[in-house]
Amino acid sequence: MPYRQPSTLHAVVAAAALLLVVHGLGRFIFTPLLPLLVDDGQFSTSQGAALASWNYVGYLLGALAAIRWHRPQQIQRSIPLALALHCLTLLGLAITDYVPFITLLRLGNGVSNGLIFVMVPALLMEWLAARQRIGLSGLIYLGVGGGLLLSGVLSHPPGVSLAHASRWWPAALLSLPLALWGGWLMLRLSVDAPGASKDKRTPAPSASLLDARTRPLFLAYAGAGMGYILPMTFLPMIASIQLGSGHPMVQQSWLIVASATLPAAWLWNHLGQRLGDRKRPAAQLHDPARQCARCADPAGRHRYCALLAADGRQLSGSGTTDPAAWALACTRMAQSRWHPAGNALARRRRLGLGADLDLANRIRTQVTGNLRESALGSTD
Repeated sequence: MPYRQPSTLHAVVAAAALLLVVHGLGRFIFTPLLPLLVDDGQFSTSQGAALASWNYVGYLLGALAAIRWHRPQQIQRSIPLALALHCLTLLGLAITDYVPFITLLRLGNGVSNGLIFVMVPALLMEWLAARQRIGLSGLIYLGVGGGLLLSGVLSHPPGVSLAHASRWWPAALLSLPLALWGGWLMLRLSVDAPGASKDKRTPAPSASLLDARTRPLFLAYAGAGMGYILPMTFLPMIASIQLGSGHPMVQQSWLIVASATLPAAWLWNHLGQRLGDRKRPAAQLHDPARQCARCADPAGRHRYCALLAADGRQLSGSGTTDPAAWALACTRMAQSRWHPAGNALARRRRLGLGADLDLANRIRTQVTGNLRESALGSTD
């Protein structure tokens, strides 16, 4: 007996909840936790940077696996497994201080993040397209902003004394009910729902992952992402080194990022529908370079860096489903029902972040070296 389809509101909220879980409570909660765990002595700054890199490697592996398992039925079989992996890795992080085991857990958590962050938006976008509601797809990224905001609170919950591995317990415990509810609703989505167009005249998907149409999109997404991946990983750590671990900006810098990201998802989704996607990126493409330059500045303009990091997330796509021209193309190709070509283009777009993470991993050593030099210089 088929499940009753959820309402559009419930489907969008469930997808946003899953992005909140894997992106806010899985991946990016590590950013505000990093200076706290370093102060606890669980690991050093360089080890923390290595842990972040292994998480990025896991994300890339998860995104590549999601390309292989891209059909709606495959996605719905994979989502519960990815959510289970996420919850198990967070529970593991909450009970161990052994760095090699932490490394393995962060790698596994990155895999689950990559799978969910690619598959859930793709599935929901096809479901919304079948109902002529594709314009709502960007709202699921409100979950990312909400996750960042929650991660800032849960990393240092008021009135609760936590240290070492136990700092992961709030995120682990909150992830369980959200993953169960959101995953259950995703399994109820039927792409070939009644009322979808039955037009069979759809072009075959391209056999090539990158072609003349999608290669500029891939490069644009990779370049834009580089504007946020480093500050979004090291911003509180930089504030801790420059200003001292007890300075309010160590935690406030991350809350500024979250506060700017949360409304931006709705804003860019709204502007994307009204103005189209070609008018917005041109005015923003200078931001990634500014972000990297500002955040690498030893003087550390932390508030400015926090706001730019949040802005960079919107351009890179984590804050909206319309970061550049790809959303317009996907919308046109998914006007009435699930479309293989639209799905393939969406999958190519997700690979852009893989390029970001690979390049970020290469320069991790340089960044951590600069952090150590800044710390030594501040003590002179």
